[in-house]
Amino acid sequence: MLPNAAILDAAGIHKRFGALVVLDDIDFAMGADEAVGIVGPNGAGKTTLLSVLSGAYPPSAGTVAFKGGDVTALPATAR
Repeated sequence: MLPNAAILDAAGIHKRFGALVVLDDIDFAMGADEAVGIVGPNGAGKTTLLSVLSGAYPPSAGTVAFKGGDVTALPATAR
């Protein structure tokens, strides 16, 4: 892996629960040497985002990549 290459990459993440849109077009990349904080008020979708990234919830749309490989369809136990 190249220095500063993304180890975790999220592109176009959407998550809906019925008509409720919780995550709307989330994009970010995180390098192996970075520490990232997620902040926001209650109900902003912080826990839902972590659940999508970890595989606990599938995204309604978008992709999650880890170390350059698409892990979107993998269950949490395989990530």
